[in-house]
Formats: sequence, structure tokens, C-alpha cells
Amino acid sequence: MPPTLTQTQRHLLTLIARDNGTLLLEAMINEHAMRVLLSRQGGLMGHTAPEGAPEWLTGYCTVGDRFVGPGRDTPRVTISATQIRALGNDLPADVQAEIRRCLDAHRAELHRTGRWCRCPYAEIAPNPHGRPCTRHHPTAAEDAEHHHRSAELRTWTTALLRQALNPAAGHQLDLFATLR
Repeated sequence: MPPTLTQTQRHLLTLIARDNGTLLLEAMINEHAMRVLLSRQGGLMGHTAPEGAPEWLTGYCTVGDRFVGPGRDTPRVTISATQIRALGNDLPADVQAEIRRCLDAHRAELHRTGRWCRCPYAEIAPNPHGRPCTRHHPTAAEDAEHHHRSAELRTWTTALLRQALNPAAGHQLDLFATLR
């Protein structure tokens, strides 16, 4: 039986995805990622509510294995890690596979660019007795390519999140149609 989430719970997940979209996507299909997301003991407060959400839904925090929003003492909406995992487990196998491909692409881009340096000392030493930085400093073309890839990955992640959080949209992976 598919997981039953209220529309407000789905809006809460949308709010969580604002800052942790890739991690939330991974948490839907991976227990370790869920523990990482919950262990941040954080949240988001004072922002605008997601489109279509109640005006009061401007923040959330983590409490144990739940996300609650807004407020810790008398939350108006709560969603548990178990409910999020059930949502992920209920996704069709092809969507879960697409999520894994998206996450792999994120990791590959991070691995490709993770050691890049943008300090101002690529050619000139920071002081008279130092040396220029020996790390890789991307060219303008490399930097532009990275920003382009990152934008594509954000678009892909957003489309997959919308697909997972809004089952009425179906399971079509036309990325640009789902974002308009």
C-alpha cells in the first residue's frame, strides 16, 4: 500500500528540500543518508512557505527521528524518517534507479572539482618567502563548465524531488516539463 502523506507533510518535505535537496533524495532510498540528514540537528526557520503551502509553514527542525514544523513544542506538522523511507520505497524501480544515477552524477562532479582552488595565489606567492599555490586553479572555461553541470544537476534533482513528492505528476522524467 502506498504511503499516505498529507499535503502539508509534502509541503514540509519541500521545505526540507530547499537546503538539503540532494541529501533528502538520497535519504528516501538510503538509510545511512537518512541518519545523516537527521543527525544535523538543524532545521530552517524564518523563510517563506513553499508555493501552495500554508503561510505558517516557514520552518522546521529535527527532533529524534522526525522533522517537525514549525516549532519544537507544539508542531503543526510532523513527518517521520519511517514515512520518508516508505515514500522512497514506494517509488517505482525505474525512478529509484534514476535517483541513484542522479546521485552518482553529483558525486562524480564533486570528485572532479572537489580539489579545485580559487585562491588569488595561482601565479604569485602570498608573501616574499612563499610560493604560488600548487593546487589546480580552474580556467574560466572549466569554471563555466562546472557551473553549467551544477545547474543541470540541480534541475535533475528538483525534477526527481517533485516527482517523488507529487505522485499526481506521474513518473515521467521529462526534466524541463516538470520544472515549468
